[in-house]
Amino acid sequence: MLRDMFAQLNQAWWWTAHPAVH
Repeated sequence: MLRDMFAQLNQAWWWTAHPAVH
């Protein structure tokens, strides 16, 4: 669904913007 795709993109952006978090 569109919501799942949006969530995946949001998560990817978070890890890309905060690589040190993980």
